[in-house]
Amino acid sequence: MKFTYEDYQANRLALQAKHGKEIKLWLEPADSAALDTLLQNVRRSRQNFVPGVFEDHLDKMIAAEKRSVTHFLKEAAANAPRPAPNKKIKEQPQR
Repeated sequence: MKFTYEDYQANRLALQAKHGKEIKLWLEPADSAALDTLLQNVRRSRQNFVPGVFEDHLDKMIAAEKRSVTHFLKEAAANAPRPAPNKKIKEQPQR
C-alpha cells in the first residue's frame, strides 16, 4: 500500500489496527528530480570545504574557553569586595 507521509502519520494507528503492524516501511520523495538536484548542490558546495583535523579544532576551542574563563575569573576577582584595611580579620579555623 502507498500513502502520503501526512496520511500515514495521521492514520497510522487505524491502519495498524485494520491491517496489522507494517513489515517494511520506506519513504519516497514526492519529486525525485528535485531531491537529486538538491543533493547535487549540496555535494558541490561541500567540495569547497577545507579538510581539517578534528583534534586541532578541538584544541583551539579548549584554548579559547580557557582564555574566556580566565578573563571572567580575573574580572570577578577585581570586582570582589575587599575588607576595610583598618579592620582586623578573624582567622577561620582550619578544618
